[in-house]
Amino acid sequence: MFLIIYLKFYYFCGGFDRKLLDAVAVDITERKAKEQKIQEQAALLNIATDARDVRDLDSRIQFWNNGSETIYGWSATEALGRKTTQLFYTDVPPEVTIAARAVRQQGAWQGELHKLTKTGTEVIVESRWTLVRDEAGNPTSILSVDTDITGKKQLEQQFLRAQRLESL
Repeated sequence: MFLIIYLKFYYFCGGFDRKLLDAVAVDITERKAKEQKIQEQAALLNIATDARDVRDLDSRIQFWNNGSETIYGWSATEALGRKTTQLFYTDVPPEVTIAARAVRQQGAWQGELHKLTKTGTEVIVESRWTLVRDEAGNPTSILSVDTDITGKKQLEQQFLRAQRLESL
């Protein structure tokens, strides 16, 4: 159990000598438990190999995990507070606008996106977006989970080329 105790001591002069002591105890156990749960959830998000970020409804990054650093190259310090459109695109493709609209209207979206890394290299990701709501049901942010499928897509292209050559 966590308690915060506030003590006040007053001494009044002016005809009477009075001493007054106020004490207030506040139980912060529930708040500490919630903070601990949030820290545990953040640790779980950080050990995932997928890129996971949380962005506000204006696309400003609020959370950036280690998987995001690995795939995209920006550290959390560099990414936090920046818009995803600034990080991943020189020109925002229509798929991103469609995804943003869909997640706000339907609560979720998934699809394939082409994004840029810090070095300017293009990666292809299988992206899943989920609308996060507060206790009152109001939208607060978007959780995005990206899996790098660049290697898989390159292998598919090689396979298709080989099939075409074989058919000739």
